Amino acid sequence: MNITLEKLKKSYTTPDRIVQAVKEVSLNIPSNKIFGIIGKSGAGKSSLVRLVSLLEKPDSGEVFYDDKRVDNLSKKDLILQRRRIGMIFQNFNLFPHYSVIENIMKPQMLVLKKSEEDARDIAISLLKRMDLEQKANSYPCALSGGQQQRVAIARAIVNEPEILLLDEPLGALDLKMRKEM
Repeated sequence: MNITLEKLKKSYTTPDRIVQAVKEVSLNIPSNKIFGIIGKSGAGKSSLVRLVSLLEKPDSGEVFYDDKRVDNLSKKDLILQRRRIGMIFQNFNLFPHYSVIENIMKPQMLVLKKSEEDARDIAISLLKRMDLEQKANSYPCALSGGQQQRVAIARAIVNEPEILLLDEPLGALDLKMRKEM
């Protein structure tokens, strides 16, 4: 799926000023390609990812998936579109009240309507690949940052999304684990 951004702008208001996070960004990301955005801290990379993922609306500009404009979808269509996207956030965003395995099972059950048994089998398989099978019943607060990062990766890929957006996905991992991921 191609992603096209046309003249995206996004600003945030703080108590003492307005911050222009994204300023007239236009680009085309071809389908089936790895595309990186590099910049200094505070340059707007995370804001741009949130716009592409439809988690936020731009102040102006347009977002297209293939040739379909998606930044102006109705709430119902937006929910359907988001189901096609996997996202790994730099702060993990795991559900603290769910165990590791539940964090990976719930998206399958809610989005793909998989049975609990099928979702569990797939989750266990992913946990093995992430070398986390022994942590299946742990809660995120009991995991190291690197372990939480791997759970977030497993959760993001479990539904085989068409688009996978990563916001500093390997930052909490040591060098050996970065290479494995």
